Amino acid sequence: MVSKMMIKLHSGIRFRLAVIFLACFTMMATLGAYLLQRNLHSNFLEIEQDSAIEDVTRVIYGLNNELRYVKIIISDWGNWNELYQYSLDKRPDFYTENLGEQQLKTASLSVVQITGRQNEIISYEQQGLSPKETSAFFSAQKNRAELATLMQQPEKRVCGFLKTVAGLVSTCWRAILHSDGSGPASGILMMGRLIEAQHLQLMRDGSQLPFSIVAPSPNTQIHWQLKNVPDDFIGHEVSVQFSDKTLTLHYPLYDTNQNHIYDIQLIIHRKILSEGQGIIQNISIQLVSIAMLCCAILIIYLHYTLVQPLKTLQKTLAHVRAEHSWSTIIKQGSDDEIGQLGQEINGLLQVINNQVVHLENLSLTDSLCDLANRRSFDLQLRQELNRCKRLKHPLALLILDIDFFKQYNDHYGHPAGDLALKTVSNTLKSVFLRLTDLPARIGGEEFAVLMPNTDEVGALQITRTLQASIERRAIPHEASKVSNILTVSIGLVIYKPQQSQTAEELIEQADQLLYQAKKAGRNQICMHIKNADI
Repeated sequence: MVSKMMIKLHSGIRFRLAVIFLACFTMMATLGAYLLQRNLHSNFLEIEQDSAIEDVTRVIYGLNNELRYVKIIISDWGNWNELYQYSLDKRPDFYTENLGEQQLKTASLSVVQITGRQNEIISYEQQGLSPKETSAFFSAQKNRAELATLMQQPEKRVCGFLKTVAGLVSTCWRAILHSDGSGPASGILMMGRLIEAQHLQLMRDGSQLPFSIVAPSPNTQIHWQLKNVPDDFIGHEVSVQFSDKTLTLHYPLYDTNQNHIYDIQLIIHRKILSEGQGIIQNISIQLVSIAMLCCAILIIYLHYTLVQPLKTLQKTLAHVRAEHSWSTIIKQGSDDEIGQLGQEINGLLQVINNQVVHLENLSLTDSLCDLANRRSFDLQLRQELNRCKRLKHPLALLILDIDFFKQYNDHYGHPAGDLALKTVSNTLKSVFLRLTDLPARIGGEEFAVLMPNTDEVGALQITRTLQASIERRAIPHEASKVSNILTVSIGLVIYKPQQSQTAEELIEQADQLLYQAKKAGRNQICMHIKNADI
């Protein structure tokens, strides 16, 4: 009797399901623990890497602050009338009063060197450095061609680090100018500041990072890319050496001739990875335990809380993809993970929809002038022609061209040319205020305006207003042959519903009128009203 009951129990569906699900969930839990270990381990490695890179970057910016101090001092001294005059007449009293060892101590500088226009050394003073460090040493750090560049480009600064017997020195070179920044340059000013042990200790205390400046180490095979490195730092990679408990990072420091002179060494204990391993182990144990606990009830619960909602979500997304209906909002039936997934998908669909709309706007907008571009203008012109025929309203079209704009660019430069284009576009927007009007940039210096429901009188009046508004801007144009300020030539055409012109023909007619305005001497408005086709 007992044996029959056991056979019946063993052959029952619930027993077999229990055995099957127990085996499946045991395997799933084991596999889940393995995947968790593999994926989370790599994530913690990435977090460790990001944290280490952030620490190295903080140290680099600490050194950059030392360089920034020299930049500030050299910017003040480089624009100084008395120093400018001294570099020309070499008065001993100026040197005694302003460039002696005591003055360097007051300014917290280690070396100041002044060279003349022929690269001759006018004066050299140092304090706190080894006697071996001479003006010849510091002069050798910058070649004559680069110094000549500083003379030709007074606004330029060349800054970096040098290796001296005393240690690392932050240095800058710049041209010597008048106090108001005017030239020509009278020479080159070089300043340097020794980064002493107390400065490094202050940086360690402030950053709470145990870094040190060491001799260059051999390159390792593993390098991490750095982001947001200050401009004066050449290196953009940090080499890494791994051990079980620590990371040793080396960031190369280069001198002004791009020689590898020192390394920033930072040793970091691998606390993040160690804590991550503990978290992975705890989660793995919990995962197996929960899997065993949920095995008995999951067969029913899974269908109603996971499979069915996912099927619904799948059908909805398939519809969205097929119809390109990116504005669809997925309805949420619960606040669990599936509901949150639906919310995230809604957010993603909203991002996609916004990007699609944004791309469509970009394809129709001129990025420089923030006006409709040629593609948008052509589309709107065809629509307005159809509307004009349907409603029996006139349509005005003007095309304007900035007079002698190539000469303007050649004379003032392309940045000034871009600014002039923006000024003209802003003037267009300030004159044509109706929502139905469409100002557009259709070429380099060529603009057009569509004016629906505007007859010849109104079109001519507002076109004159536009021309006057541009003249009131009084944009200087010394290269113009018609005026000393920026002017425009305009072709204006009126389209009436009875006409059979196409959009291309209307533009061609406006271009011809623009050509006539230019031929008539520029700074003109040329208007033609074509008779209706009867």
